Amino acid sequence: MTKAEKIKEVTRNFYALIGESGYQAHDEGHGYWYVEPKGSTDNRNMFMVTRKFDVETSFCENAEVLKFADALETRLNEYIRMFNL
Repeated sequence: MTKAEKIKEVTRNFYALIGESGYQAHDEGHGYWYVEPKGSTDNRNMFMVTRKFDVETSFCENAEVLKFADALETRLNEYIRMFNL
C-alpha cells in the first residue's frame, strides 16, 4: 500500500468516526478540517484536525466536544500507527 493510499484510508476512517458520532467536518482548503456537532452554528463547539491528523482544540469551549476530540485523537493515532504513517 502506497503512502497516498494509507492517508486516504485514514481519512476515510476519520470521516466514518465523526459521522457515526454525530459530528461533521468542513474542508475549507486551508490544510485542516473544522469538526463540529451536526447542526451546530456556534464556533465555540468547533475544533480543527490537520491533514497530518493532529487535533487542535484551542478555541473549543464545549466540554462534550472536547471529550469527543480527545477520543478522536486517540483513535486517529491508532490508525496512524496501524498504517505506519
